[in-house]
Amino acid sequence: MIYSELNIPQVPKSLVCCDPNEVRQQYPNIWREVPTTVYTQHVVSDELTNFLKPYLGDDVVVRYQVIEKDIPIHCDYGRTSAINYLLYEGGDEVITRWYENDKTTQKYQMRIPKFKWHKINTSIYHGVHGINDKRLALTVSLYNDV
Repeated sequence: MIYSELNIPQVPKSLVCCDPNEVRQQYPNIWREVPTTVYTQHVVSDELTNFLKPYLGDDVVVRYQVIEKDIPIHCDYGRTSAINYLLYEGGDEVITRWYENDKTTQKYQMRIPKFKWHKINTSIYHGVHGINDKRLALTVSLYNDV
């Protein structure tokens, strides 16, 4: 599995912040020790977590993810996959691409739609290309799931 859409309902707009700048002002960055604004993760409200528990489990940890520019080709450290929900794409032509181990041969690409829960394999080399504005998503890290 590289990409799959999940049968989880859309999040009510009243439960999410759809402005990346407001997310950064209102919710703490969990990576305080990493001095970057290119990629940050932020806590979410208890109300949002509680809304998602019936679909993702009682121990789910949901974060806002703010990305400011393209993410170079990489494999995620620690997590094997992620469940994401885009709130703002970060541009009109943003593409997520997965690659073979040589980091140049493309395996798959996807323009991931907004407001659709999906799961991606983060243990395969991948990158996000075409970001020209802040990208905002909800993310759930999975550590032993491919």
